[in-house]
Amino acid sequence: MSADGTPPAGNSAGISFSLTPGSAAGTPARDAWQLPTINGIAAAALIAAVGFRLWEAHLPPYAVQEEFVLIGAGVVFAVIAVGVRASRFG
Repeated sequence: MSADGTPPAGNSAGISFSLTPGSAAGTPARDAWQLPTINGIAAAALIAAVGFRLWEAHLPPYAVQEEFVLIGAGVVFAVIAVGVRASRFG
């Protein structure tokens, strides 16, 4: 309210203060499987893009082996991150 007692300009009825991820005013919350699926697909796309970029670089064999180790660590990290994000702790 302003000093003269009138409501502020604009429509504040559409603002949602919900703590449920993915929900806005008037929309249902996402199913429990949708967010982990989307996050998993995004992580897989990023890892695949990095792998493709490295493949296009035609690296020497010793560098490819090191990159496989790093990509493997990235996959493990992505699985843990998506799992934590999907859990009640995320």
